[in-house]
Amino acid sequence: MKIRWTSTSVRLRITPTELAAMMRNEIVREEIRFGSASWSVCVVAGCAHTDYRIMDGAFIIYLSVNDREELADPEAEGIYFEPTDQSPVRLSIEKDYPCEHPRGADAKEPQTETFAAPCADAEEAIAGEIDTPPAAC
Repeated sequence: MKIRWTSTSVRLRITPTELAAMMRNEIVREEIRFGSASWSVCVVAGCAHTDYRIMDGAFIIYLSVNDREELADPEAEGIYFEPTDQSPVRLSIEKDYPCEHPRGADAKEPQTETFAAPCADAEEAIAGEIDTPPAAC
């Protein structure tokens, strides 16, 4: 799971393996350690309602059955939750797709599992924006 946060939003990017675990109602967790301290994000899937809270140094997301099913839809790229008075942070959970640009060699980031990239050429061909559709996506 990749995590990106700002003062007003949290965005998770999940792998196919993590989505499969959510479909089995398993807790998906990512943790980083700083010496003796740590920070983590947990997704608890299969709940009645989607909600989130911070507890004991962990950002815990309770993902509803309906939202989990929406995320699992092959056509869905993610699910998005706007801030409310009770939940003032915008939350996004997205499928992680391959980057369009190669990583810089100095980044030294590990390769991660991703979902198959959506086929933009096929969508453009359907919309009439290119002459010939690609042979395969």
